[in-house]
Amino acid sequence: MLDLYLYRNQWQLATEDAWYSDGRRYRPLLTAFKQIKEELAVTTHVLVLGTGLASAVQILEDMGFHPVYTLVDIDEAVLDLAIELMPACNLSRVEPVCIDAQLFIQ
Repeated sequence: MLDLYLYRNQWQLATEDAWYSDGRRYRPLLTAFKQIKEELAVTTHVLVLGTGLASAVQILEDMGFHPVYTLVDIDEAVLDLAIELMPACNLSRVEPVCIDAQLFIQ
């Protein structure tokens, strides 16, 4: 079961035992993207396996990066929420794909 919360003007997605998105505050991605900031400067396409609510897109856009995104998630409801809650200006550069990430990679 998925739980959707609005906390401090950011959407959060969670289940009983894990957080999957925390908007622009999602610490695992913030930390990782800061570590690879130089590489991101020349990146034109980002593949996100396990979309959550597209925190990756929000964080990269806030950092000033504007690549094309492929968002892969096995759960159509999660993809639908990510697209619904994403700012419209980003949607032209987002391709949602509903499939198991392992199958997508193959």
